[in-house]
Amino acid sequence: SDSVTKVAWHPSNPPLLASSSADRSICVWDMRQKTAKPGRITNKAACSSVACSPCGQYLVLGDKDERLSLVEGRTFSIGKTCDLSRAVLNEFTYDASGKHLIVALGSGKIGILE
Repeated sequence: SDSVTKVAWHPSNPPLLASSSADRSICVWDMRQKTAKPGRITNKAACSSVACSPCGQYLVLGDKDERLSLVEGRTFSIGKTCDLSRAVLNEFTYDASGKHLIVALGSGKIGILE
């Protein structure tokens, strides 16, 4: 119901697309289904970004409260959350192994989260 802030394709299932939105939601869309409703979860704050893990089992969402949250892709449940409120969260992506999340911070530094 609000602007889409980021999209990310599933790494091994090409028809699946995740989107983050300012309406506090993350949706997973199956592009093969033209009329089906997407899988959806709602976050505490407006979502600014989303990334898919290389294994395809997890999503990470970033929000306007400078939090990163790990989302289990099959159940759409939010697991671990990392509060980065002391830093400005700009962008993030997984490394190729999927073991680390690389985070670009407003301070000009790069964070590496396991």
